[in-house]
Amino acid sequence: MSRVLISGQLVHASKFQRSKVGTVNEKRRSSMFRRLLDTSLVWGERIKQRRELQELANSPELLMDIGISRYEVLREGSKRFWQE
Repeated sequence: MSRVLISGQLVHASKFQRSKVGTVNEKRRSSMFRRLLDTSLVWGERIKQRRELQELANSPELLMDIGISRYEVLREGSKRFWQE
């Protein structure tokens, strides 16, 4: 049997239970990790889309087809990945 040292006394690990506070902290950490992952994915997609958009700046025919100006493409393409 494994034992855990608590306040200078050895206690059987089977008697040691997680507190509800620990469970809440784990859920909070999981939620924070999920938000961080989601944000990273959004930022990565913005980087990709803005690079592709900047490539369109040199093609007036394509810009006319999608109905935006070269200025709009360059303005949107120059935004930082964290900017919407």
